[in-house]
Amino acid sequence: MLTRIQSGAATAIAPVAAALASEPYGCQLPSLAVLFVMGLLVHIFGFALNEYMDLRVDRLAGELSTKPLVSGDIPPHHALYIAITAVFSAVILSVIFFPGPLVYLFILATSLGGAYDLYSKRMVGSDLLLGTWIFVFCIYGSLAVTGKVSALALVVALLFFVQLVFQTAVTGGLKDVEHDLAGGARTPPIWLGVRVENGEIRMTPAFRSYSIAWKLANIVLALLPFVVLGSRYNLVQIALLLFAGMQAMRLTIQALQGGVFDRKKKMNLLLRQEIFSYILIPVMLFTTVGFRTFLTILLLPILWLAFWILAIYGKRLPNV
Repeated sequence: MLTRIQSGAATAIAPVAAALASEPYGCQLPSLAVLFVMGLLVHIFGFALNEYMDLRVDRLAGELSTKPLVSGDIPPHHALYIAITAVFSAVILSVIFFPGPLVYLFILATSLGGAYDLYSKRMVGSDLLLGTWIFVFCIYGSLAVTGKVSALALVVALLFFVQLVFQTAVTGGLKDVEHDLAGGARTPPIWLGVRVENGEIRMTPAFRSYSIAWKLANIVLALLPFVVLGSRYNLVQIALLLFAGMQAMRLTIQALQGGVFDRKKKMNLLLRQEIFSYILIPVMLFTTVGFRTFLTILLLPILWLAFWILAIYGKRLPNV
């Protein structure tokens, strides 16, 4: 629960997808596997540190009483030990398998993620730090495995950037808005006027526009390789991209409705939206990487998510 391991594969697949976008048939499986493990370790570092930094605000929310640090199941300083161990292990793997100047690029990426954890509740726009982290991590992955960054890999990196900013600013900000308000946090929803009063959430046109703009950018980027870069495509692929994009937009608009503030319902809508948004990336890469690689990139994070949610939380949604 502390490390949010259920979403670990979605983080770890990002640099792998960027590497495959640069050289789809020249990547060696061992290098990709090491990159994936590094992604998992960075994911553990980020969430363990984030839970430690958010502890004061999380204690204000009764529905978060089962979180490991809030409940006292894990002492706060143990979360720091886990975070430090994970990030040092990832750096060691980088030094061993991808040595040279690239190690500094990896440290830069990880530092951006750590900076987000330190300032996420205190600085408006800190979600851009986290988005920049995943962007740099994708560039690192492509350079580490293939020695180059193709135009398609840049699009992949930008897609992960946009998705992570949305996930942090909109999904994370919206589900936590009630206790973030009580704790004096400065997240995008609060900054743009979203409020919870008498059990009802009051959305603002500014926050709706902000959220929809990020989601629209997500969809446009997924179509960019075929419109601008001249990537090969087929009609089924384009139809799937449009379908997944429209579903992600529909669920986003639903989540942005006002009325009674039901945190679990918002989380359910936004989780489904995130799955459709993620699907855009493997579908976009389909004609470049081939069917087997497409299936791996598509199914691994989704099956990983389903397995760990069932293993840790049973049939209920994770209370994060």
